[in-house]
Amino acid sequence: MKPKGAPGPWVTLIAGVACTIIGLWVLLSHLLPQFEDRQRMQSWEAVPGEIISVEFRGGGRLGSMHGVTYRTVAEYRYSVDGASHVGDRVGIQPSKYSDSIGDYHQRMYEKLRRAQRSGEVQVWVNPDDPTESVLDREIRWEVVRFLGGFGSAFVVAGLLFIVVGLRRFSDPSFLKPISPGPSA
Repeated sequence: MKPKGAPGPWVTLIAGVACTIIGLWVLLSHLLPQFEDRQRMQSWEAVPGEIISVEFRGGGRLGSMHGVTYRTVAEYRYSVDGASHVGDRVGIQPSKYSDSIGDYHQRMYEKLRRAQRSGEVQVWVNPDDPTESVLDREIRWEVVRFLGGFGSAFVVAGLLFIVVGLRRFSDPSFLKPISPGPSA
């Protein structure tokens, strides 16, 4: 018999599977691509470029916390083998993403404003596809820590739920309240 108020083993298993899937989704769809892009970009060539425009955008909301998210938006021009190209990817994370993790966007905006004033910026270009470029090919470790911690916490919690659910199937007295001994 299950303890009063405790969910049944099926509920525990389903919650465990759901948590594990959410954690793996965060790790595989949001974190892993950054490392893959970083590795791929190591063979890209540096070429001089020119900042056409740069903006610091804020205003996205973070749910009920009402925090503001930020992103740096830039457009830049560069040439490869005499052909002129225009790019807009600032960092490894796609340009459409905004966040409030660390001060990356503020620092990148200031760096690109200085580059715009100086007239030159370093652009990393894919030699196999010169239309593909990026200004900053470094990993944002604060994002890795946040997403890695978030995803890993869900995976660990999910696996613990699964273990508890399986244990409750094999031993129904598992998690049964301990009855106090005889009163003295």
